[in-house]
Amino acid sequence: MDPDTVSENTDLNSENNLDAPYIVGLSIIGTSHEKNELPCQDANKFKILESGISIIAVSDGLGSAAHSEIGATVAVDSVINFIMNYLDENKFSVDDSSVLLKSAFEFARNALKMKANSDQQPIQGYACTLIVVLIIEKTAIVAQIGDGAVIAKTQNDYKAVSVPEEQEYVNEVTPLTSSSWEGSLKVSPLFSDIETLVAFTDGCQRAILIKNRSIMEANSPFLEAFFSYLNTLSTRSEKEQFLKDIIESKKFSDISDDDKTLVVAVL
Repeated sequence: MDPDTVSENTDLNSENNLDAPYIVGLSIIGTSHEKNELPCQDANKFKILESGISIIAVSDGLGSAAHSEIGATVAVDSVINFIMNYLDENKFSVDDSSVLLKSAFEFARNALKMKANSDQQPIQGYACTLIVVLIIEKTAIVAQIGDGAVIAKTQNDYKAVSVPEEQEYVNEVTPLTSSSWEGSLKVSPLFSDIETLVAFTDGCQRAILIKNRSIMEANSPFLEAFFSYLNTLSTRSEKEQFLKDIIESKKFSDISDDDKTLVVAVL
């Protein structure tokens, strides 16, 4: 695997056929970061638990923050660990999803604060966005702070479950490290009857989302072609290579030279 690729998965052998339900995902360094010899500031992590519940976390470290690549990694690691521990120790109902996600974001922010204190650095140096998806059977709920988005496909169409907030200025974003983070945290309603789902950072945003009369919508033709080909591939390694080829393609690079994260769940 490319040394600039950051991914997390341990649930299935990459040499075996990968049958649904499954999750694959990659974070790829952007061309601008390669040119300037900067690290990849995106991170992702995902888990399919024995209970059937799946968790996806993606994070984009802010380019203006000195240690944002560390912040992004701490954010996805801590939020996944918090949710896994909660589900292991508590009786869970889908009605508890919103409260669980809000608590997970608070835990992730505290983890960033602890890391900053340990390094004797200001917390703003670890600034990052965070998207967390909780999937229970074929129902999903999304919590998000900052940009990036989540799109889900039902039997009928692709729908945007969570999209970035409209901002007054270009590149304006509220990170998890902000003192006003709670006011910017969005938690979606429950979204049911999902067949597939994609979560991504803003480096993929302009390719997978389209603006229709100021409303952000899914680029359905792209996603239909994407999943049609993905479904012809058998192994995890083949599917990961396809994701890598897509987000490293000239088309994606021409749209954005930023780091790119794309995580796909097929239910």
